[in-house]
Amino acid sequence: MYQPYLEWFYRWLPAIEDRLLDWFPMLLLIAVWVYFLRKIGREQNRNKYQLDFMDEVRKQNEEARKQNETLERIAATLEKRGG
Repeated sequence: MYQPYLEWFYRWLPAIEDRLLDWFPMLLLIAVWVYFLRKIGREQNRNKYQLDFMDEVRKQNEEARKQNETLERIAATLEKRGG
């Protein structure tokens, strides 16, 4: 009952294998290209995150410096009043 379908499959199997072998280098090239594109994208996102993080650290350091200056001025004023 299934014999004609199997004969057709076995008759076309070499042609399918040939097509796959013909396209294999192109598919491999596309796969490698996609891999490197994704890798570069991840590195750029990581670098962007690092730069954003460093900017935040700089802002926090600047804010802490300003607060220290203000507290020192307040302390100097209190010493003059109390002193």
